[in-house]
Amino acid sequence: MRQSIRKRRLSAIRKNEHFHIVTPETVARSRGEKKPSSASSKSRSSDHDPMSAIAATTPDPFAAIEGDTHELFRLMRYEAARQAGEPVVSFDPGEGFRNLHNVFRANLSDPALCNAMLLSLSCAVELNPQHPKVLTYKGETIRWMNERMNSPREAASAGTIGTILLLVGIEARAGHQQAVQAHLNGISQIMKLCDEFQVVLHDGIKRSTFWQDLISAILTGSQRVLNHHFFAELSWRRDPLSPSIFYVPTGFNAHTEVLGREFLVILEDLQALRLLRDSTDRTSQDPISAMHLDNHQASIESRLHDFRLCGNDPLNPVLECSAIAAFLCTFMLYTEVWNSTLVSSHLASQLFRKLQLSFQHGCWNDHRDLLVWILCTGGISTAEGLQPSFAHLLIEQQALHVDPLDEEALLNLLGSFIWSRQAYRKRWQAFWEIVLSSKS
Repeated sequence: MRQSIRKRRLSAIRKNEHFHIVTPETVARSRGEKKPSSASSKSRSSDHDPMSAIAATTPDPFAAIEGDTHELFRLMRYEAARQAGEPVVSFDPGEGFRNLHNVFRANLSDPALCNAMLLSLSCAVELNPQHPKVLTYKGETIRWMNERMNSPREAASAGTIGTILLLVGIEARAGHQQAVQAHLNGISQIMKLCDEFQVVLHDGIKRSTFWQDLISAILTGSQRVLNHHFFAELSWRRDPLSPSIFYVPTGFNAHTEVLGREFLVILEDLQALRLLRDSTDRTSQDPISAMHLDNHQASIESRLHDFRLCGNDPLNPVLECSAIAAFLCTFMLYTEVWNSTLVSSHLASQLFRKLQLSFQHGCWNDHRDLLVWILCTGGISTAEGLQPSFAHLLIEQQALHVDPLDEEALLNLLGSFIWSRQAYRKRWQAFWEIVLSSKS
């Protein structure tokens, strides 16, 4: 019976994940084309040292990697590659507890995982899913995965989970919801096998699984499989010794009726995160404190996502837009688990569309100051292309308590909501210049 269950799980994983061998030659044959030629990358190489992306405590981390370490070094030097593995793993030395060693540990010797890393990096650098190197690494990754799926015991490993997580990241960036969902369902089955074979999964791979599940749901609309309740390592509760930091900022007081109690409780936790962020020196922070704040952020973002799906009233655009703005605030406050602008720009675009629709109904007449906070939050969160649109809306909605060109008065207003001058400083400066140029 147990053996039958294992086989069914592996069969489901194979079926769902579509692990088909892909090479430049197979793609060319399917299209009746010649083998794709190698295209030069448009990404710039940087002075970033790939070795610094791995914990210095390991004597020679790359010696454990099973694969083309020379190519791995080369790809990791490109600026575009720094976010290639996020939110699973960071190739940027700034994220200490998300580096290769802390996330993958001994599984760096896994050939499927190594090829998945090369695939992720190649996708980010080459910017072409049909590039020969991308197709080669994809084919190798799938070949190793197919071989592993023949044995339940071999499939039950952190290396298998890490490999699939990197594949999820590629599909999520491309917006392929069905592929993302299939991969995440496969990871759920692998975790059941790990429990059955008593394979211990460490904190790093569990944390990466949570964030990949959440970020993918945001980008593609996939269903959550592994939320903040699933992993004990990501559990978070309010500190009973610091009750004074959990409160709703005064700016929201005039809007409590339209926002509702459930959302206000999340705002209390978000305000506490903001206070902790502003009082924390990230350069001297120990890993345990960093992970505790990461858990704090994870709890807020996971609950906000669930709230937007289940607890949010689609007929209440004020609440709907406030929830997106709160999510953007949380994302920018502490650990930017996806350091590129992909997630924040995606949410800011949603926010902009919902704001445009809401203006047709005059629902902001009694919530002008709240609207200013939402517009400024969206403006500092998005990519450059949409910032002028938020700036225009900010200036257009001039029935405000302050002159929109008085920066200090505007920042004081924002400070009565949830706003970190420290964390948002660079983003704010860029957006403020656009506001000024839009007014002139």
